[in-house]
Formats: sequence, structure tokens, C-alpha cells
Amino acid sequence: MCLTQWRWTSLACGCALALLTMVACTPSHNQDALRQASRGVDEMGMKPYVFAMLQTGDTTARPDSVLSALFAGHMANIERLAEEGKLVVAGPFYDVPRAPESWRGLFVLNTADTAEARVWVDQDPAVQAGVFDVVLAPWFSSGALQAVQGLHQDLDASI
Repeated sequence: MCLTQWRWTSLACGCALALLTMVACTPSHNQDALRQASRGVDEMGMKPYVFAMLQTGDTTARPDSVLSALFAGHMANIERLAEEGKLVVAGPFYDVPRAPESWRGLFVLNTADTAEARVWVDQDPAVQAGVFDVVLAPWFSSGALQAVQGLHQDLDASI
């Protein structure tokens, strides 16, 4: 296994473990989230997703006003995808150098089709502008990941 494959495998396993721990430690009152998570799973509770790695793209300097607009659009796209049930998990990496191809963030998309996932991520203004390059990979994990959005909303409402 090459270093790149090892990194992807380690990252995917780490994400799955963290998310499954969060779901497993959630009070049982969130039955709606668990019912949602049961859609499209196999007999082992697993389902296919698409894992999207956002990497640093074009490093051309842009005015702050342009970057602010691109990142506002990026966040709006993330929210839209989540509301539509297309985005299961998203988040940035932190303390990462802004060098070409460095990892900036990830999405777990609720589809098994990489072509469909490409259409979704290509609607992001920061992707369109080349701020991010996106690498897609088919990924198989727990159907429980689908419950994360509902759990996050409950957590957000309680803070």
C-alpha cells in the first residue's frame, strides 16, 4: 500500500470511528435520526457514500473581498447540501499549510455515484474558482452516519 492510500485509509477509518462513537453515545431519544439512518443500508447496517477530499487548488493571490465572497458561497453550498440530505459530514482540517494539494477539508456525500457527487461539489463557488481541488473516492461505511446532521442540530440547539 502506498503512502497516499495509507493516508486515505487512515483518514477514512478515523472519521468512521469518531462518527460511530458519537452516534453510539447519543441518548436513545433521537429515534428520528436513527430511522433516517436506516434508509439504504445493507443487512450489516452499511451503505456506500462518496468521500470528497478538498485540497488546496490555485494559490494565486486574490483580494480579501473576493475570498470572503467565495468562502461565504462555500459555506452556503455546504448548508444547502446538508439541508437536501446530500451531505452527511463536512469539516476543515486545521493547522495545515496552504501548499498545493494540501488537505483543506472533507465531505462525506450521501450517494454511491461519484459522477453525481462531482455535480454537487462543482456547484461550490470556491471549487468553481479553483480555490479547492476535489478528489472523490467511493467509500463504504455505517448507515449511522446519516444520523449525524440530526444529532448536530440537537447539539447546536442545546448550546
